[in-house]
Amino acid sequence: MFAKTDPYIIADDDCLPLQDDFCERGLEVMGRHPEFAILGLRPITSTLYPWTPEDYVPYVDEDVEEHVSVGNVYFIRKGAMTEWPETDGNRYDAIQGEALRLNGWRVGLFKNLTVNHFGHKFSTL
Repeated sequence: MFAKTDPYIIADDDCLPLQDDFCERGLEVMGRHPEFAILGLRPITSTLYPWTPEDYVPYVDEDVEEHVSVGNVYFIRKGAMTEWPETDGNRYDAIQGEALRLNGWRVGLFKNLTVNHFGHKFSTL
């Protein structure tokens, strides 16, 4: 609604992207993956487990990996979120991902763009 670019970037204030050209590279990869509403930088400070929901095969290629939720620093397509869901403590990223999937979008992480989340396990909403 208020975004002036498509996509735009949402970033937590305790996160540091680790590639100087993450904007350019992120835009290029996102341009090749129009089915993704959100693509986030892969955090180096947490263990990510493959998302394997029952009866669903997540999308994975050399650039992106579909995931249940994305936070920290992410690119989001303008207009993908028509209504923002209510928050539930620190589960907001998962709630947002679920809302996007219900509207036909994919949510995922860049495989080669990373972020250091300094507040990992200490952040609150």
